[in-house]
Amino acid sequence: MITDSSSGINSVETNHFGQQSGLLQKIMDMNPDIENEALSLEHIARYRGFLPIYRCAAIYRLVSNKLDSAKPLLNQLVDEPNEEVRRTAAEWLAHLEPAGKKSLSISLDNLSAQIILPVIEAEILKHLNTGFDELKGLGQFFLLKAFQRMGVFRCPGESYNKTDLQKQLSIIPLYQRLYEVMLNILTEAGFIRYDKENILTEPSLSTNTDYLSTAGNSFREKYPEIATYGELLQICSDCYPEILRGERPAVEIMFPDSSQKLVESIYRGNPCSDYFNRSVALSVKTYLQARIPHIAQGEKIRILEIGAGTGGTAGIVSETIQEYGEHTEYFYTDISVSFTRYGKKQYGNYPFLKFGVLNIETDPEEQGYLPGNFDVIIATNVLHATRNMRTTLGNVKLLLKNKGWLILNELTTVPEFFSLTFGLLNGWWVFEDEDIRLKGSPLLSTDNWKKLLDEQGFRCFLLTENCSVTNNPAFPQHIIIAESDGKIRQKISEPIPDLPESLLCGAGKQALDIERLSCEQQLEFIEEKIIDSLAASLGIRGQEFDIDTSYTEFGVGSMLGIEIVNRLNDSLSIQLVITDLFNYPTIRKLSGYIYGVRGQRSGVTSRKAERYFTLAPNPEPRTPNLLSPSSAWQENFPMPMI
Repeated sequence: MITDSSSGINSVETNHFGQQSGLLQKIMDMNPDIENEALSLEHIARYRGFLPIYRCAAIYRLVSNKLDSAKPLLNQLVDEPNEEVRRTAAEWLAHLEPAGKKSLSISLDNLSAQIILPVIEAEILKHLNTGFDELKGLGQFFLLKAFQRMGVFRCPGESYNKTDLQKQLSIIPLYQRLYEVMLNILTEAGFIRYDKENILTEPSLSTNTDYLSTAGNSFREKYPEIATYGELLQICSDCYPEILRGERPAVEIMFPDSSQKLVESIYRGNPCSDYFNRSVALSVKTYLQARIPHIAQGEKIRILEIGAGTGGTAGIVSETIQEYGEHTEYFYTDISVSFTRYGKKQYGNYPFLKFGVLNIETDPEEQGYLPGNFDVIIATNVLHATRNMRTTLGNVKLLLKNKGWLILNELTTVPEFFSLTFGLLNGWWVFEDEDIRLKGSPLLSTDNWKKLLDEQGFRCFLLTENCSVTNNPAFPQHIIIAESDGKIRQKISEPIPDLPESLLCGAGKQALDIERLSCEQQLEFIEEKIIDSLAASLGIRGQEFDIDTSYTEFGVGSMLGIEIVNRLNDSLSIQLVITDLFNYPTIRKLSGYIYGVRGQRSGVTSRKAERYFTLAPNPEPRTPNLLSPSSAWQENFPMPMI
């Protein structure tokens, strides 16, 4: 669903095209060869339960994928007596071949050669390289200090079994892979070494890490351009023990009180992120300059950004292309409603921007997005934060027009900084196709990106192959422009695995309390407070909530969850933590949990309450359930939009 930035009114585009059954029937009547395809689409649509969306999807596929037969049909249909058919046929005909102009085929090779990338002076590059080298060293010492606070790696000559050490330190299973990455970082630093499955501390092990208390300030003074990298690294490392043990969600550390401030300067406002964001913006501008002279009157070029986050890329692109805003629609999307709300607040002044939620891992059609509806899709350091890259690219391609562009801005090596910061977030480790990822990370090499894109029917161009920052350690990423061949592969549905029973409740009944109000009144009061908190945080009406629907269905993620918990604590004078929201993921379950906690605190119980809620006992510990990859609350936090 997309929200118009000027009006704030929700409008599902399928409502318009979903009524075009008259046009579809005319196309089928005039060309029987199309009928089988249309009927098969209708069968699939009925089975999947979204027939209204089927109409627009079928029309678009029939028109865009059968150009030779569609154009003559549409030319005849523009003279139809039926106004709806006549108008819609004219719209689709304009998409295929603008009136009075020759059809334009955008050449990826020609256009990409016209993109002039920014140039960074050699002295600045040298300064930044030195800064990132020092940042790497800081990270290694911060990590060592964290392990020492946990009671290990304090003296040369210590010996540990790797598996036993993880148990000794109580590192939760979610961070199994991060634990191994951290050990590899300490090995590279020369602090430890491996002897088969044993870990030995080296003579070079530094036991004096006191200087680190001032090292962060020193780094910020020497390298103000990348000072926020050092700040974020230090804040995260100070909390490593609690995070690794599952005692505190990393999102609370990196986004305190739902604030983007700590990570915002990683996304933009520094030479590294701004270089690639400007390069993306120049690519989009070049595309628009080539296309706009050839579009029909009133037609708009549609751009979609996936995982726009705090707008590091969207801000620069919007500023760069604002002179073409009359001919452009830019869809700012993210999996988290908190990010789209933030984006609207920051960039809503651009009239061509629209804002909406999109999870690129699931079917875009079911989320209200038309197939083949976008000319350009931008993805900055976000696609890697998905479970299966082939599925993700298939969904991206579904949204693109034939010959549409995917502008991919991705890290293609693994700097230790990102492992030690964003590696703490769930989305870093959700990937399941480990064979195509760089070791110890969700990232892909440029070669693997090219291979996958080619496999999915994209033609690729490595924009940053020979630019001023190529193979520079301070700029560890690339921009790839990929052109779709327009062929969509049919997806085969897979059964959704059942959630753990403990997350669905029913693991045991727990007596609940009743104090001055009746049981029903208490529960009703708590439910109302939860709904009020959800409505205030999400900016929607309270009556739209169903008490048995998971918060995720309303667009609540971990960051927004912090805000909701704070509101509940204030309104009910309780002390919920973010993990309570994860463990009781509906209004009914959470109100029952709050009611039960109050009962345990007061010592008053009521059998009558059991009729209203079957409540699972408190999971111990709760945080590992929260962070488990199988949790329904898993949220894919993207990498910084740099």
